[in-house]
Amino acid sequence: MAGRAGVPFPELAVAADWLSWLFHLDYQVEELPPGLIAAATDRQPPRQLTAALQPGEQFADNPASRALANLWRRTTRLTSTRWQERCAADVIDYLRRLRQEVSNRSRRRAPEVELFLALDMIELAERVDVPADLAASPEYRALREAANDVVFWTNEVASQATDVARGDGTAIRHATETIHRRIEDFLAAKWALPAACNRLLLSPASRDGLRRLVAGCEAWMRGNRDWSLQNERLSGSKAAEPPARRTGSKPYRSATASSDHDHRTVTATCS
Repeated sequence: MAGRAGVPFPELAVAADWLSWLFHLDYQVEELPPGLIAAATDRQPPRQLTAALQPGEQFADNPASRALANLWRRTTRLTSTRWQERCAADVIDYLRRLRQEVSNRSRRRAPEVELFLALDMIELAERVDVPADLAASPEYRALREAANDVVFWTNEVASQATDVARGDGTAIRHATETIHRRIEDFLAAKWALPAACNRLLLSPASRDGLRRLVAGCEAWMRGNRDWSLQNERLSGSKAAEPPARRTGSKPYRSATASSDHDHRTVTATCS
């Protein structure tokens, strides 16, 4: 998002702080000692944490809750009630997913991939209030789900060394194949959006906002790929461009495209 020209600073600052909060919680879960996994899995969803999303509600007095309350207070000043309702639901879903991830690690199950809060932050940063009928449309939902999956599985590939070291690595072949498939799904959803706009009779302003959101998703996928390559914590070593794939392998392709033609470039980490 930081690379997107014209993003207002107040929205960008709040969005960046949301991502910092998400990463902090993710890292805490990743570093849980094995002995604490079962105990964490048995706990009920953190109701006192999500209470920070309700004005006047008593929430837990801990750093995560206080940070969430601060974030929500700042966010509500910049967004509509409609957006806040969707974002609050995504926060609750994120916390459920985080708790499930702990359970998955203890049972060696495949991880879940739902993490739409970052996509909500693109809407916030771009000052786009997505119409309810567009938000519920299969085309827009497919676009968000595909972008989410590309980022998730790119992180899985990039974190292979760290994951293998602690015994919960995801099969790289499966991950790379999933990235290929989900990039194609993203492009298909993107190409289907004009027809959805016509069907929903969206205004020119809403169509322009949608174009900015699509570009934001593309920037997020590419930015996450670049960050993953450079992040020493994920890679387990000094960042370096991964080696070229073997002859005949299908290259990663970019979902970024101009209005006239697609730019097919490397966008996710290569195995």
